[in-house]
Amino acid sequence: MQHHVVILRPPSTVDSLGNRTGSPTVVCPEWPCQILPAGHRETEGQNKTEVSAVYEVHGYGDPQWENLSECWLEILPDRRRKLQILSVIDVRTNGLRLRMLCGES
Repeated sequence: MQHHVVILRPPSTVDSLGNRTGSPTVVCPEWPCQILPAGHRETEGQNKTEVSAVYEVHGYGDPQWENLSECWLEILPDRRRKLQILSVIDVRTNGLRLRMLCGES
């Protein structure tokens, strides 16, 4: 695998206004994977169009990882780039081989 990323889950604590508070949870501190460009995605809203890059991420997972579609990836070593997981495809339906579509704005 060519890349290493940190898999993070948003905090589960919610304040009285419904905002998430606290620190994100680390699902995996260093996940080896392959990141391939898959095109771009356009979204329209309030008089503007936003374009984000879309990537396909391949790697071997862990059946214990749940609800990865609400997580994001930070690319190591510096963690400056963040990829939001848009969808997760469990290739063999056993949680061991994953293909994700991720967006980066």
